Amino acid sequence: MCFSIPLFSHPLRHMILDLMGDSMHKYWKVAIVTIVIISIDTIVAIVAKNLGTVLGITGAIGSSTIMMILPSIMYLRYLVKAKKTNNVLLVALSLCILILGVVFGTLGTIATIQQS
Repeated sequence: MCFSIPLFSHPLRHMILDLMGDSMHKYWKVAIVTIVIISIDTIVAIVAKNLGTVLGITGAIGSSTIMMILPSIMYLRYLVKAKKTNNVLLVALSLCILILGVVFGTLGTIATIQQS
């Protein structure tokens, strides 16, 4: 555990700090984000009675995010930056894939919770 928590918390912390919009990470922000991440990990470890449920929820959310949600968001951002938003078919297709990713992630999470 002493090796796995820092392994995933460092990129997560870095991503959260980048999303906060500050290029210079102040010590107190890093400390607060780290405490929140470790607190959430600890709460999940205490509350979760079945590791299969945790892995199922993680898989449902993570796989739909990686496979459908993030690529469609990135493609929509590309269309906006390239000023190609007048192509309604590409925008609509990207939005449909984004919505399907959210729906599949939600349904997978609900199914995992119902099975536990």
